[in-house]
Amino acid sequence: MRGYDRLFPGAYYFPGTPKNSASSNDASYSVNSTLDTLTFVYSPPGQPAETLHIPLGPALDSLKKRYHNRSAVDVPLEHTAVEAFGSAVKVKVYTPVLRLQREGKNLVRVNMRITVMYGAVEMAQ
Repeated sequence: MRGYDRLFPGAYYFPGTPKNSASSNDASYSVNSTLDTLTFVYSPPGQPAETLHIPLGPALDSLKKRYHNRSAVDVPLEHTAVEAFGSAVKVKVYTPVLRLQREGKNLVRVNMRITVMYGAVEMAQ
């Protein structure tokens, strides 16, 4: 298995936005409108596409509980990471910025900034 050797630069996403997505030559991802799932599609040339559905909600809720504030700014970067593995690709999603707003008794996501790294999984010979 190789390391994470490809990167989608950080981008901000907002709830309710219809097109929260990015793409490159061999991959693309989209974040759903509630900002709780990232769908990553890896499609290298000459190989079948692989889709990973990466739940972000539990990790974001954990950040919210662990740091008891309305922002993930200044949280150690590795604490903001979520990893997923498929048969052909591995993906790591960082959320270095998470902004929350109080609505009644709840804190809701206002926006977040994510950086997505990925790399191919090499088959053992």
